[in-house]
Amino acid sequence: MREKSFFKISFLLLIIIFLSINSLGKEEVTLASLWASVPAQIDGLSQDWQDVPLISQKYGVNLGFKNDEKYLYILFVFTDPKYLSSVESTGMSIYFNPEAEKKKESGINFRRISLAADQFIAWMEEKQGPMTEEQKKAYRVHKSYLMFYCGILGKGFKQIMRADESEKILPAAFRIGGQQKTFIYEFAVPLEKATQLASGVGARPGETLTIGFDWGGWSKEIKQAVASRMGDEASKARDQRASDDHTGEGGGGQDARRMQMGDAPEMAAMRKMKPKQYDLWLNLKLAEKQ
Repeated sequence: MREKSFFKISFLLLIIIFLSINSLGKEEVTLASLWASVPAQIDGLSQDWQDVPLISQKYGVNLGFKNDEKYLYILFVFTDPKYLSSVESTGMSIYFNPEAEKKKESGINFRRISLAADQFIAWMEEKQGPMTEEQKKAYRVHKSYLMFYCGILGKGFKQIMRADESEKILPAAFRIGGQQKTFIYEFAVPLEKATQLASGVGARPGETLTIGFDWGGWSKEIKQAVASRMGDEASKARDQRASDDHTGEGGGGQDARRMQMGDAPEMAAMRKMKPKQYDLWLNLKLAEKQ
């Protein structure tokens, strides 16, 4: 009995030692933002990032950070197209946590969307007030307009919320570009988070925070569209199985079980269709003015 107890204790000690050794050197590194002597030009290009060393991350991503007293500027570069996944439809979500924890409690979804001319006019009128018919006619020359939308993500929000806007609240901004085989996202995010629905990091120069990037998977619109299509296909399949069962025996029980399980084969197919979703977390120390 004593030998068995000794063996168990020794084995547990070996496991603890192994885990301790294996964890050495795996402590998360805190990246450093550089001080921006002039504001970054948010155009989806990397020309004004020549003085900032890009840091290689997983998923073929290169990152650059700089900040001034008002904004955090981020250069996010995809060097391998296979990791883009469905970022064009889901957008890029960035979460900011001044408490240095990996929590999706406060963030911004950056998404490029296309609006039909009348939709764009309605959006402009909501922001700036009514337009004249002449102004509307001028906008209708083009069928659609690209809009770089920054929506607010937060704990308890069931959907992406529209950011608060006022003369006292700095807006977030981003642009998308490409150079050779790379795909570039360039962001500007206010350091101050003025309100719960304002775009902002929530940290000051010199402070450290955790940042999380999230992209891919299904957007709400695509998920609804795919679910609707799969539902139609499942309904057709059930009707076909019912018509094939001429005797009324054998298929009914199985069909009922399938309905209770949410049409398992169709749901499995739906899961296989889902694009990969990626997330990338890191700690960042904001620069102070020198």
